Amino acid sequence: MVEGFAPWEELSWPGSIIAVGEAELEVLRPIARCSAPSVNPTTGEQDVNVLGLLAGSFGHECMGVYARVRRSGRIASGDKVVVGSQRNHMIVADALASKGALSLPSWIRHATICEVSPCGEDTAHILIEDDGSAFGAEIKALAGQHLRVHLPGPEWRCYTITETSENGLFRITVKLPEGVVSNWLHKAQPGDRIMLTGPFGNFVYPEASPKSLVILTAGIGITPALSFLKQAALETNPPKVLLLNVSRAGPEMRLWDEIEAIGALIPSMVTMRYVTGDTDGSAPSVIGGRPDFKKIDWNPSLRPIVIFVAPPSLSPTLAKRCKKPACPTTEYSMRPLFRPRRTQVYS
Repeated sequence: MVEGFAPWEELSWPGSIIAVGEAELEVLRPIARCSAPSVNPTTGEQDVNVLGLLAGSFGHECMGVYARVRRSGRIASGDKVVVGSQRNHMIVADALASKGALSLPSWIRHATICEVSPCGEDTAHILIEDDGSAFGAEIKALAGQHLRVHLPGPEWRCYTITETSENGLFRITVKLPEGVVSNWLHKAQPGDRIMLTGPFGNFVYPEASPKSLVILTAGIGITPALSFLKQAALETNPPKVLLLNVSRAGPEMRLWDEIEAIGALIPSMVTMRYVTGDTDGSAPSVIGGRPDFKKIDWNPSLRPIVIFVAPPSLSPTLAKRCKKPACPTTEYSMRPLFRPRRTQVYS
């Protein structure tokens, strides 16, 4: 046990050398806690759900780090702990290859806010630099995957990655009002520090290039669609794409200009934008009301892959309406959008 460091600071130590007393330690990786801390040492009963509390409140189950002895020596209470500023990538590589080790996306790690770019009154693009790239291991994200953003306190939230690069930069899109984390990110300044886990998720762009792709979204569900469209535009032979979005208000869709720019790179892309509420201020292409799926051309001869991205209350409705002869498909993929829930402390 050591003191004098900021909460969670040890999560930036993997690959570092720690000097304490006469000894030196190599920091390997974060510790995913077992159930032992949940046991009352007096009664032997599990009375506090520590893992549930960590996962529900902080979005991860890590606490502390593993280290191995680099140079043996005597240490004593009160010895100063000095953390080296350089990281040895081989130490991290050994840790990732060890039996039972967490995969790198599951390591909770620090990150830096690089840029906050408003795209409307209630939406902003957040550019994040992931410290995980400094561990010497590449962190790849597939189109459709998400990050967990963790604040220093017990607050976290998942955000779809809308853009990624090979140098550890991720872009997410955040809407207001959407809770504590989103509000914090909207007010963030370049240089502010957060923590990340991920990328996570099996809801990704099809591995085998599709001939036809139907993407159905509702509200902010348009965000994951953005990453799918960017991937489709990179294909040698881009698929035929139908993007259909339903939102409550016309001006709500701040990402539409970017979507249309990507659509220019996909020759056979069709967009359909429905607004169920007030259409004042909407573009001429906006359609008032709800979509009639029977009148939509799904390219049935191509047996399209259909992807749903919507809040939980709408996902079953969309699936029920589309799983009819009017929309013959080869594959369905559904992603409800959830918010984290608090976990009960006592088991």
